[in-house]
This record gives sequence, structure tokens and C-alpha cells, in this order.
Amino acid sequence: MVRSAALLCLCLLAIPSLARAEQEVSFVRRFHAASGPAYGLLLDAFAPGWTHRVTNTDDLAQTLTVAAKIEPARDAAASAARYHGAELRAAEEKLDVERQARIAKLRARFVDGPVLIAPRPTSSAQNNTGATPIPGVGIVIMEYRATPAWGTLTATSGVLVLTEAAVLHLTTPFQTSGPTLSGDGWTITLAAGWTVGPGQRPGDFEVVKAGN
Repeated sequence: MVRSAALLCLCLLAIPSLARAEQEVSFVRRFHAASGPAYGLLLDAFAPGWTHRVTNTDDLAQTLTVAAKIEPARDAAASAARYHGAELRAAEEKLDVERQARIAKLRARFVDGPVLIAPRPTSSAQNNTGATPIPGVGIVIMEYRATPAWGTLTATSGVLVLTEAAVLHLTTPFQTSGPTLSGDGWTITLAAGWTVGPGQRPGDFEVVKAGN
């Protein structure tokens, strides 16, 4: 009875998660949210007790392949046709065009144009829905909150977390009111001993320690 109720709950979680996943802008840092419940449901059916054996290095897809005795298709083209491969390819190509346009827009906002640069916090709270990598630069997180040594940051329309440098990029222009900076969808309140100075590029600004 308890197991049946648990399976029902998992089904109710897995089905909507998979349906919502089709509408995601990106699977970056989000793939597990859609695929995890579905893999769990299938592994419960084909490998009962798997949760007592799984390790942090196991590949759930490979584990399921072995448990369900799934063999690779001999004719990939025929298998693709059975699952509407042509339509899926066309849809994915359309999504890729939209994705590239989104990346170009984000690059213009957070890389090419003037930005406010702030030290990257060692910890933060973030919503990874819609997270979008900019190749060779970093990843744009749409909702980001942190309380680092230099103050507090709340961003609800994007912040670029750079890969190679320990900094964030926020969009400009912004307004100041005492220690508070307000831009398009973000607010920073600077801690005592911190200020904003000019960045290395013309038009950029940077959060720095006062006196530096």
C-alpha cells in the first residue's frame, strides 16, 4: 500500500516535470529536475532496490539500459522515423536558432556593452530556470541573490557569472542613492568600506574597496 502510494506520487511528479521541460529555455543546471523523477520511476520498475545500491558516480541512463536489457537499435534511421525524427530535428533546429539569438542578446547586454563589475560571492541563492551559457565567457543566471562582504545583491533579470574571472557583470546604467545602486532588475547595497569606481574599459564601473 505504501509502495503503491509512493509510485503514484512519483508518477504525478514525473509526468508534469517532463511536460514542463519541453518549454524550458535551457536545460543548463535544470536537466535533473525533469529527468530525475522519470529515471527514478523506471528504475523502480526494472531494478527494485536500486536506491540502496546507487553511487554518486553511477550513470542513471546506463543503469536503466542494463536493468531493462535495452539493446542499441540496429537501424538508427528507422528508429528515428518511428519517433517522428524529422519533426524533432526541425523543432530542435528552430530552438537552436532561437537559442543563438538569445545568446547574442545576452552577450550584447553583459559582455559587449558597458557593465558594472562586482566580486563574485563565495555563496549565493539562485534560480537556474532559464540559465544560459555564453560560450567562452560564463553563464547568465536570471535570478540571483547574495550577501557577500561588499554588501547585498538582488538580481531578477540577469547577472553574468564569469567562468575565468571571479567576478559578476550587471547591466548599466544604474542610479545611486547613498550606498544603494539600482539598475535594470537589480539592486546592490554596498557595505561600509566599499564604493564604485571606473572599470578598465571606458563606460564600465567596478565595485571596489574604498581607497583602492
